[in-house]
Amino acid sequence: QARKRDYDLLLFNADRFDSPERMPTCATLAKLCDGLLLVMPTADDRFLDTIERQQLCCALVCFDARQLALPTIVLENRAGARAAVEHLLGLGHRRIGFIAGSARTGQSGERERGYIDALAAAGIAHDPALVIDGAFSQPGGFAAAQRLLDLAAPPSAIFAANDEMAFGAIDAVASRGLKVPQDVSVVGFDDISTASYVFPRLTTMHQPYEALAERAVHEVVEMIEGRPPAAARIAFATELVVRDSTGPAPA
Repeated sequence: QARKRDYDLLLFNADRFDSPERMPTCATLAKLCDGLLLVMPTADDRFLDTIERQQLCCALVCFDARQLALPTIVLENRAGARAAVEHLLGLGHRRIGFIAGSARTGQSGERERGYIDALAAAGIAHDPALVIDGAFSQPGGFAAAQRLLDLAAPPSAIFAANDEMAFGAIDAVASRGLKVPQDVSVVGFDDISTASYVFPRLTTMHQPYEALAERAVHEVVEMIEGRPPAAARIAFATELVVRDSTGPAPA
């Protein structure tokens, strides 16, 4: 999307920018770049206060922790998670586990709220024992699913806050000699490219990567070309993609 607008893209990866050793990096980026796309920043990174105060040409991407005085491009995380859980409820599942990610970007928290919304609408009480942290990683998803399966009343379905954790959950189910989806259904979130190439293929919430990227670049370029920065939450809907990892609840 940047190339379509005759801009070059410089990629830089950092856990956070507010540590003292990052100050030279920030100064260098300011000299090299006309604008900034900040993808999944850490909610407590004080660099966010800096870019907001200085009104830099910056857009935040996939950050749902709070609204800054800058354009923020997000997914409808809460609504998408609710749709994922409603899919499982429609298949007859009543005990559904949730594997949460980290709280850093706010996305996992919104997805957990959607999970609770769907349960409440179905008249099912929220059970905190069914919510386990998986740190948005495949090993974390594996460990979290193992804990869910160890419960006295294990869930018949698991909703993971991203696809990587869902892959780990599928492996954990298989490690117990159980099958997905015959014994335990699994749903992910994001629809990353490998979601179609695991076994069984993963049911997940698809995010519109192209549209999201186009809008993020558009917002930054508009600011570079003179439009003042302004607070705006620009949200994109997700779409349920049903594949092979979900099925009817066991009898």
